[in-house]
Amino acid sequence: MEHTQHLYRTEDDLKNFCIRVHLSKVSHGGRMAGSNTHQQEAESYIFSWQKKAFSQREYEFYGDAYNCTSALESRYSRDIARLRQEGGRQNGRLFCYIEGDQPNIPAELCGSPNVVEPSQSEPTFASRYFSSSAIRRRRPPRKQLLAGVGDEEPVLERPTVEERLAHRVPTPPLQSMYIMADLTHSVEGIDIWEEHLLCLIQVDDGGAVSVKPDFNSGQTPYRIETRNRDVYEYRLHQVMEPVPPEHIDQEKNLQEEIYRRKAEQLHNLVGTQFADPPEGGALSVVLLGEIVSAQGFEYNDIYVTAQLQLPEFWEVSGDQELSVVTQISRTKSKHLYNVANFNCPFEYDLIYHNITTIEDDLAHWPCVLMEVCSLDSWDRHRVEGYGHLPLPSSPGVHEVEVGTWRPSGTPVVDTLRRFFVGGASRLREMSYISKPSDFEGRHLSKYGFQTESSGTVDFRFNIIHQSSSSVQRFQSEQLNHAISRHGGLRTSLAATLDVFQRARQKAASVAATLNY
Repeated sequence: MEHTQHLYRTEDDLKNFCIRVHLSKVSHGGRMAGSNTHQQEAESYIFSWQKKAFSQREYEFYGDAYNCTSALESRYSRDIARLRQEGGRQNGRLFCYIEGDQPNIPAELCGSPNVVEPSQSEPTFASRYFSSSAIRRRRPPRKQLLAGVGDEEPVLERPTVEERLAHRVPTPPLQSMYIMADLTHSVEGIDIWEEHLLCLIQVDDGGAVSVKPDFNSGQTPYRIETRNRDVYEYRLHQVMEPVPPEHIDQEKNLQEEIYRRKAEQLHNLVGTQFADPPEGGALSVVLLGEIVSAQGFEYNDIYVTAQLQLPEFWEVSGDQELSVVTQISRTKSKHLYNVANFNCPFEYDLIYHNITTIEDDLAHWPCVLMEVCSLDSWDRHRVEGYGHLPLPSSPGVHEVEVGTWRPSGTPVVDTLRRFFVGGASRLREMSYISKPSDFEGRHLSKYGFQTESSGTVDFRFNIIHQSSSSVQRFQSEQLNHAISRHGGLRTSLAATLDVFQRARQKAASVAATLNY
């Protein structure tokens, strides 16, 4: 009978792992055993993890020191001598093999329970490993591998030890413990050695405990049958002692101390230089900008001057310069355009004090005013273009391309002046790009001002918004959305029920007419 295994996971020390095995004989030679015989053949023993319990054969063999040739066997001999002083073995038919005994366990016991005859000479695990020809054999040629694909199964569900060695299958490190039953019986005065595997327990480095077969306390017992048709039943019970309350409190305090130290370590790594949200419902805007590049301008050696314009209710945090000037960049031809790369970063910390009207007053959002100029070999500065860019009102990453223009006078005179002298028409102040500083009217008209299109400038922004009131508003919007969604479901359900009732009434009236 093939029993399935069960996996457990633990982080505790396995020295506390205990399992009690109860073995009883239910029939003798195919006949049901009597009550007295049943009581005499019943045995119960508690096994601890990796604690050796000797069988009668091992007790007699290791009891003679002359039979011991290794350090492990010498230790077993000393343990048996101590047991004899204490009164002998406490176990009868039940015993176990532990990790150090694994090379001496027959291969049949590693799978399903089986019977092993004493006349069979089973080689040890080490001898089978080092004598395997797979270790010395080179890998066969590819033609031989392909020729045998169709002759055998490509996937091995349960590879043997030889197949693992031949194919070099990696095996995770495991610690094993075999709980056995010595069911040796006598036939015509000859003892027939017979051992059965009752339970296999394996533990890996990750704390996974495999028990095969699983515990069956209070369930149907497992059965084994010997060669002389004796039937035994056994149960596996988990008998680990409960953890004392003081140990639970101690572990809880230890975990809290570990969490506290981890929090302190994380706090020390992060630091305390983060700014708190502004008070009074104000909005804090952190602007991380970059002037990436400029393209499509007439002359070479370009630089950009950018200035941040703050409308009413806006202020800058601390003493920050509101203008930035890039380096002079020589253009390079790229995709039929002359491109000047800057990658000039700038940063502003802004505060808005009228957050209640921020959505209805986007015209008063800060904007970037820019002036693009070129420099020739005679140190003459030419205006290549002006541009205006309102800052994005939503947080996140934004990439914006801004078109520019420059003032134009008389076409011929202005062109000759730009080429020979370097001077050209330019604005008296950069605020005229968006709204002049001395303008006090309600409608701004720039009709009659002549310009001509110029190149473009690329910007990249990373914007962060921070406000306590915005967080509360977001939570309320989410709540209202959830309420409206459920309300819509209720409305849809009510409409569906109404249609169903009308259809049912109509069907009832039609049935009544037919009956009439």
